[in-house]
Amino acid sequence: MLSNLGQVQLLKEDYAAADKIFRRVQSLPAPVDPTVHAPTDPAVLLGSLAYTAHGLGELERAESLYRESIAALDDVYTDGGPELATMLSN
Repeated sequence: MLSNLGQVQLLKEDYAAADKIFRRVQSLPAPVDPTVHAPTDPAVLLGSLAYTAHGLGELERAESLYRESIAALDDVYTDGGPELATMLSN
């Protein structure tokens, strides 16, 4: 649910609030139940953090997070995938 709240803040263009929420999500332990946690969730979270950093003008941080997200998605989608395509277009 926290990630959803972060997405709402992104829609409102409140990048500082979104960044705070996404950082909190990142600090939480990952769920161990695969029905609650998709393999791409950590990479998508990195992409969301990259987007907030970009919105805050923290371009070096944004680039680093985008690259990390893309690498993580490459590991999951060895033949490409929709989330990887979205991240590459950002």
